[in-house]
Amino acid sequence: MNSIIEEAIGRLDNERKHFKGDKFSQAVVDPVLKTLKSFCEDERFARVVAEGDKTLSDCMKYVTNKCGGCLSDLDAYSRAASFYFPKAKVLFKMELEIEGHSKKTDVKTDNIVSLLDLL
Repeated sequence: MNSIIEEAIGRLDNERKHFKGDKFSQAVVDPVLKTLKSFCEDERFARVVAEGDKTLSDCMKYVTNKCGGCLSDLDAYSRAASFYFPKAKVLFKMELEIEGHSKKTDVKTDNIVSLLDLL
């Protein structure tokens, strides 16, 4: 692993140990932290976290500011990313899987009938 990535993840972990936030921040800090650490796999993001003057505590205040008591995962992660890296954009992809089978990959075409076949 790259040293800047290790430094950024280490800094986040250390800041988490000393984190004291309000009830809203406490509710989401661990999943946000996990996501921030995964974002640090991008060296540019890791550098901003490792070398910047922003803290996890300030990030969590930013994330939960005006949340009104609820906040989606995507909004929390987007706010956290943009706190450290203002031009960052978090993309979200959702796919349905039922009983281990993804609809996208398990579509069967042998039962498809063309409307032209009915003429």
